[in-house]
Amino acid sequence: MTAAPFTPVDGLILSWLASMPLKSPAPATLGEAAARAADGGGAEGDGLKFLRAMADSPRFRDMELQRFEEKFSESEEMQFAALTALTGDGRAFVAFRGTDATLVGWKEDFNMAFAEEVPAQREAVRFLDQAAVLGIPLRVGGHSKGGNLAVYAAARCSGAAQARISLVMNYDGPGLNPGVMDSAGYRAVEPRIETWLPEASIVGILLERSPRYHVVRSDAVGPLQHSPYSWQVTPDGFVTVEELSGASLYADRTIRQWLNSMSLADREAFVEALYDIVGATQARTLDEISENWRKSGWQMLDALDGLDLRTKSMLFLSLGKLILSAVRSLDAAHPKG
Repeated sequence: MTAAPFTPVDGLILSWLASMPLKSPAPATLGEAAARAADGGGAEGDGLKFLRAMADSPRFRDMELQRFEEKFSESEEMQFAALTALTGDGRAFVAFRGTDATLVGWKEDFNMAFAEEVPAQREAVRFLDQAAVLGIPLRVGGHSKGGNLAVYAAARCSGAAQARISLVMNYDGPGLNPGVMDSAGYRAVEPRIETWLPEASIVGILLERSPRYHVVRSDAVGPLQHSPYSWQVTPDGFVTVEELSGASLYADRTIRQWLNSMSLADREAFVEALYDIVGATQARTLDEISENWRKSGWQMLDALDGLDLRTKSMLFLSLGKLILSAVRSLDAAHPKG
């Protein structure tokens, strides 16, 4: 029996696999890698179900995990992981991991608002260039930050690597800074980029992005739609709708106006101040803050109170601009008269 052609749903599944705790050495089959990750701990709930389903799936279990790499550095504010899988149709899929639960991972995301390049983006370019050595056509993808890394790497990789890219699959990943969007590398690869957003997308509307995208119906509410477990599929592919929700479009206008009201230096100062406040908890992950929310809350309030007057004024001024942007966006959506 002939296997069905590769689809955007397959791309999402392989992109999500990059977020799993794969400790298996490559090469190995995806089934072997998923089974070892499921048995080795670190995954629970939906993640554990996902890994076991991958290990049992006739479509995915015999694909070869050709390469897996993971890097984390608090000093560099970097969280990165990626894999290359041979998909059995003469091509490879390069998948980049999205943001994990570490504060460093989230800090790197926020750094994208002002930095020309963050460390994970640099690593993504290197990883993609090395994947091109396989000498076969490449599909590149990722979910959340992984989608951003996929698009960034495709735009910044070598000409030889870019020539091998057949498709870039961005699943609710944030956009890029204007410098990348205006580059020759981005313009060359842009026709090969497919972007998939849930109806109430928040992450995927951030920063600059292509106006072309597909909208997937989700059975979750609001920001919870970011989870791919909520995206609706049929045997024919994603269930799509015509447009983003009103809430997503409102958030897009608000955040865009807010960021445009701040210089790059202001954005950096705002992010650093917030990170200092959250860092006062000594937590390494968002889960640790959530589990000790009462203690963490007081620690963050104390850190806010301890800021110097200039930093505190900047922080409240930036938050004030966000509120003003929200009001203006609301007025634009519901004009009087």
